[in-house]
Amino acid sequence: MNRKYFQPSTIDPHKLEKWHKEYMATSTDDLELYHAVLREVDSDELDMTAIETCIVELTREIPIKIRFCNSCQHMLDNRPDPGYTQESDKSARWIGKPAIARSDCHTLVMEAAARNGCRFCGLLIQRMRDGRVLETFRKVEARLEHVGDVAVGSLSIQNQGEGIKCEQILWMNLPGKVYRFF
Repeated sequence: MNRKYFQPSTIDPHKLEKWHKEYMATSTDDLELYHAVLREVDSDELDMTAIETCIVELTREIPIKIRFCNSCQHMLDNRPDPGYTQESDKSARWIGKPAIARSDCHTLVMEAAARNGCRFCGLLIQRMRDGRVLETFRKVEARLEHVGDVAVGSLSIQNQGEGIKCEQILWMNLPGKVYRFF
């Protein structure tokens, strides 16, 4: 993405660079929402007026066809199959490995698509709001943008169960990170 989505940071550039190194070095196995590297973004101030302006501008660029944006329609048409493992332990809860279903999940783009009528982006944004993680994602996106890192969130998919009882679970990954639940 060449576009700048967030206002210039007021955070000390050296402190921001240090945070970036820590964030990128932190294993996703250790990176929970209460991890110190994520709690550090809590004090960041987002310019909500600038964010709203950006979302409105983005709505002009995101076409919707039959209730989905191009990214979601492509994901639904080409949904990855996470596959199955041949484990001898039938009690294993997670079957198969996770696959990236969509790799371009910038929260501002998804919110613009949702406002334009994309049902799936709307679902993801609302789940992030309900889970109280949308603001954290945006603050991480802003910090990464300020250091020139173009990493964005992604959506993973994984099979759970087997046979006719198999379900697929979806989850959002923090920008530049991919969580694995097996």
